[in-house]
Amino acid sequence: MDANGNGEIDIEDFIIIGLQTPGIKVNRKDFLQKELMKNYPQETIDNAIEHNPAYAKIPPSEIDKIADEVIKFERNCVSGISAALGVPGGVAMVATIPADLAQYYGYMLRATQKLMYLYGFPEIDTTEKGHKFDSETMNLLIVCLGVMYGVQGTNTALKAMATALGKGVEKKLMRAALTKGTIYPIVKSVSKWFGVNMTKQIFSGFFKKAIPVVGGIIGGGITYLSFKPCCDKLKASLQDTLLSNPDHHTTEEEAVIVDAIEIAEV
Repeated sequence: MDANGNGEIDIEDFIIIGLQTPGIKVNRKDFLQKELMKNYPQETIDNAIEHNPAYAKIPPSEIDKIADEVIKFERNCVSGISAALGVPGGVAMVATIPADLAQYYGYMLRATQKLMYLYGFPEIDTTEKGHKFDSETMNLLIVCLGVMYGVQGTNTALKAMATALGKGVEKKLMRAALTKGTIYPIVKSVSKWFGVNMTKQIFSGFFKKAIPVVGGIIGGGITYLSFKPCCDKLKASLQDTLLSNPDHHTTEEEAVIVDAIEIAEV
């Protein structure tokens, strides 16, 4: 399970394993094409792909509707897997503990990519290079997961990144902010938070699965109940950024981070 080779089981391991799972990576162009072709002409779709849905004048209510369907679909997928993994026996019971968590975070990552694309973020580079994923991508996804769980500072950080991207900040400056600059301390804080809470999840999951059949029902139910609120938090954060709302009002906290990104030296 130590996918990043740092000697610990942490959130990066679950992100790496999740992204390596077939079907978890989301191609932005294909996703937007599929979702928008039901109601919009190709010219509008091309504009949304080249820029973003808000730029293409797609109403926020329509984006919200698609986002809700995305959350519903991913929620049903992950809860079904959790229930199935909750009813093993013997040695297999222990083996499913990390698998259950990996599947959970995998589907959460898929929902994250889809929501970010709907609300204006550019393509996320999830290409695996030499069994590693780009540090910028890793840290961006960690921030998003932090927003989903309400970790302090992540909501402001995500909105600030959207503002910077909306203002045309250079990619190298965004990368610097995520890997060694103003957003990096927030990433480390989120990683630490997950380290503590995942330990609790693993142990609670073990005892839950120690009761066959019933454990499966409980496991699927708990996953079903917990998944949507997390996705809803990310959706709420993405609904009002400079990428999704041209009239977005930047808070002082966001402005501080954006200014730090813009003046960073690479």
